[in-house]
Amino acid sequence: MIEKLKAQFEGLVDLVQEKGRSTYLVKEGQELLMVDQVERNGELYVPPELAQIPWLMPRAKEVLRYYRNDNDKQLYDDLFAYFKANSDLPLEEHYHLLVIWAFHTYLLEAARYSPYIWFYADAECGKTRTGKAMSYVGFRGIHVESLTEAHLIRWATYYRATMFLDVVNIMKKAKDERSLDLLLQRFERDLKVTRVLRPELGPFKDMEMFEVFGATVIATNESVDETLRSRAIQINIQASNRQFDEDLTAQGTLPLKERLVAFRARHLGITLPDVPKPAPRRLGDILKPLYQVVDLVDKERIPVFQELVRKLQAARTLEKSETLEGQIVRAVLTLKDKLTYVNGNPVLSVKIIAGVVNRDKSEREQLREVIIGRRLTALGFRRTSTREGYAGIVWDEEYNERLRVKYGAEKSSGDSGTSSQPSEDYENGISLVGDESIL
Repeated sequence: MIEKLKAQFEGLVDLVQEKGRSTYLVKEGQELLMVDQVERNGELYVPPELAQIPWLMPRAKEVLRYYRNDNDKQLYDDLFAYFKANSDLPLEEHYHLLVIWAFHTYLLEAARYSPYIWFYADAECGKTRTGKAMSYVGFRGIHVESLTEAHLIRWATYYRATMFLDVVNIMKKAKDERSLDLLLQRFERDLKVTRVLRPELGPFKDMEMFEVFGATVIATNESVDETLRSRAIQINIQASNRQFDEDLTAQGTLPLKERLVAFRARHLGITLPDVPKPAPRRLGDILKPLYQVVDLVDKERIPVFQELVRKLQAARTLEKSETLEGQIVRAVLTLKDKLTYVNGNPVLSVKIIAGVVNRDKSEREQLREVIIGRRLTALGFRRTSTREGYAGIVWDEEYNERLRVKYGAEKSSGDSGTSSQPSEDYENGISLVGDESIL
């Protein structure tokens, strides 16, 4: 029988260490078993050796002990205390987010999406320490400073690792390493990246497709583009006076990892609770798996999660209102009294819209009408011509209201464009940008 190194298969709880070697911990019914090999589809699976495992392996006996004696609610509390002790985050809800995310990484088979957790701040604000704290307790967590495509593909397909990507300018690095598609595809199950590996074999046989879905933490000093931002929960870490006297190590965190592996064993193979999307569009897609985890682990924490969602939505709307698209929407909504009628349809001139958008801009910042027109099209406005034959849009009251809500514009037609959303959440370092218009 063919022997094959394998680190993941159905029914596997995790790779564990026992007496100085790696072995499989599998679940049969409600019983956990340690086995050195597993037969599947005419192949004999064997685990990689300890030296081939890039994270600190959980100890088999400890996992078995926690499987019998631990409980989810207590583990939630202890993870919360762990993150509070090892990071300084802007909002209390952020610590709950990290706890929920940690549980989520151990039930990834049951999820369709996995939101990126993105720490964005200047140097020496605690991004790396917080990311390490997450990787030490995340399922097969590894700290990665290289975005080499071959490495990322292997971590994802061989190990299904949770990756902490710690890169100053991640967008530039990913483009340089030709791994941008890998970076962007990890948030959703069944998305695949393709590589031509054997061109000598000819059409079809020369390509190989890889599924790279997995939990991801990102820490950067530079911002990222809208495509990545739409997949991420952004936390803007602020400068802190806190001193962390205790060293943060994988060894010191190992008991929490073992308890989380036991948590995985208790719930392996389940269907996550059926909950509604907690927010519209992509925001709701990437938050739903976290909502399911809260419902499973501790229903009493649901109000805390809902408050987190509220703040994420408010911050997202505020950021949208500050974009060029937000400026254009606010301008349009102030111009109802400038409508003319063409063939019975209310029409607004692009020239008039551009005048309002450019009103408070310097000469250097002025935007050409053609740029404004393209953005209006991207926003979904129906293009038409004015009576004079110039570019215009059709005024649609119902659609305008949808955009007003999306971009946080005031209802008053006389308002020059101040967002109706409170700003304290954004200033406290919480943000989630999910610009579905780019999809």
